Amino acid sequence: MGNFSEAYSQARDVIQTEKFAAEWETFIDNEAKLKLVLGADYPSASHGDGLDKLRTRFDKAAKKGFFSNFTGNGLDEVILAACKTGGRDANIGEKAATLKMLKHLYLQRKNGNQDVWIYAPPKAYRSWVFSEIKGEDSGSKSKLRQEKEVYSARERTVMCDALQEAAAWCQKVQINMAAAGGEDTVKAWFMDSAATPQNLTQALDTLKAGFKKLDTVCRSGQLIFSDEPGDRTSGGWKDWAFVYKSEAMNVVYLQGAFVKAGNSGNKTMCALTIIHELTHKILGTNDNRYDYDGLKPTATLPFAKALNNADSWGYFAADICGMLSASDRSKVLS
Repeated sequence: MGNFSEAYSQARDVIQTEKFAAEWETFIDNEAKLKLVLGADYPSASHGDGLDKLRTRFDKAAKKGFFSNFTGNGLDEVILAACKTGGRDANIGEKAATLKMLKHLYLQRKNGNQDVWIYAPPKAYRSWVFSEIKGEDSGSKSKLRQEKEVYSARERTVMCDALQEAAAWCQKVQINMAAAGGEDTVKAWFMDSAATPQNLTQALDTLKAGFKKLDTVCRSGQLIFSDEPGDRTSGGWKDWAFVYKSEAMNVVYLQGAFVKAGNSGNKTMCALTIIHELTHKILGTNDNRYDYDGLKPTATLPFAKALNNADSWGYFAADICGMLSASDRSKVLS
């Protein structure tokens, strides 16, 4: 299992086809409506509160506090009991993993047509949940009991704010490009000394169409922020974010540098990062050069490469929206 989309697809298949304990079947079908939460292509915001109902039920059922360490009647026992139908449950591991995954999936914000989904698995997980939980063995039980998530509630809120900021930038870019000075900003970030007037026209058309697509995705309710446990535990946590271009769903994997910037109040870099990653996912851009190497269009970063460079798109958006300081602009365009 290599990405969120694959884990989501497996969880959906389990919820749709497997049987759970009788009282849980009623809860899953009629109260939480989890079969409706997990839509065919993306989670359904119309039924997103079912995930909160699931968390509430788990919290009430699992014994908390000191004595749970001795009784063993914690979250692991609750989840496993929910998965048992009275017979031989060959797929109990998949069922338990599915419920555990859903416990850590959030409809974090529902605001108009901006539905923000975040998957924040336990920090202790080193791989996707279906690889962590295999059945009723002691290792799986230990993983089911893990609760400390990789993103805190506050950090999840910051992610929503950053997406809202990114969406606002996308709209402002489209407006500002039609205003006086828009062409000068395009020239600064994309036009090398050999670029032609035809290249400028191409850049303007490409940027306008591109930011319109990015704006649509930011407001679609079909964008998911997720941890990638394998990447995180193998050294990737020090970075900002990444996407899998070929992944079925629109998923941005947010890493430690993004979380740190968000916690320190650096909204500009968080919004810029989201735009950077979405250009990879939606527009197929590459990482031809990063900000720390300088983004001034030159013979080594000519027009074609600059227009296909994710960081150039992100910094251009920040600049044309007035969100880039003069010193940072000068430094990055050096």
